[in-house]
Amino acid sequence: MGLRAANRPLLDSEGFATATVVRSEFGKGSQTVKTSRDDVDVREYERFELDVMVDGTAGLIPMSIYAGTALNGPLEEVGRGKTKKVVYNRISAIALGLGIVKPEDLEGVIDPSLIERVQGELLKLEGDRVKFKLGKVEGRNLAVPVPDSIRRVD
Repeated sequence: MGLRAANRPLLDSEGFATATVVRSEFGKGSQTVKTSRDDVDVREYERFELDVMVDGTAGLIPMSIYAGTALNGPLEEVGRGKTKKVVYNRISAIALGLGIVKPEDLEGVIDPSLIERVQGELLKLEGDRVKFKLGKVEGRNLAVPVPDSIRRVD
């Protein structure tokens, strides 16, 4: 064993990390819920999984972004005045950030053909270069991708 360099994500001048998408698919997740000592419940749910390899100071860093499967319109608006920002769920924020849909596409009733098109575009992301901001999860030291900041690299 010897000395080695720490592998930290490389950030550009705007604070974005750059990565290559290595896997993009819809899968299943599970959650174990313990309601009492003898009552343990396992719930399965569908999710969108996006695995990326982030450019780091000493090599590539694997990271994952998970999102639900329900395309949704605006959930709420936060902020005041000029800083007011519309908040979307994760899968909608990813689709908006990658330019797959426009905000007006997600207003009102969402057309089934739009859902099919978005799903097809999300599954074709493998090999694309993307950039995103990194955030912290409460109680953990690791930096994780922020889904609503994801963008395609030109």
